[in-house]
Amino acid sequence: MKRLRLQGVPVQRWQSKLEEASKSLPGSTYLRETGERFLLHGCSPEVVLGILHSGFDDKVTKKGMFGAGCYFAEDPEKADQYARPDPHHKASGLEELHAR
Repeated sequence: MKRLRLQGVPVQRWQSKLEEASKSLPGSTYLRETGERFLLHGCSPEVVLGILHSGFDDKVTKKGMFGAGCYFAEDPEKADQYARPDPHHKASGLEELHAR
């Protein structure tokens, strides 16, 4: 960011709706300086461990509104549209997720 400013590249401040809530998250110290922001991703409970283990993989995504890819939002309401409920910790196949 400093290099961009020194080169005269205009850097506009972007205020995320999650900015206040993300101040207490790990790594948030440098968010302001780098221009990075935390975003949300809505998904089903069955894929959470895979994402945590391997990260997001756009090769296994289904076609979305703007094409295949990983989608993120700053609005909790938008991420909520894609999240699926966790059936009360007793669903088959989610034991490992709940154990962790």
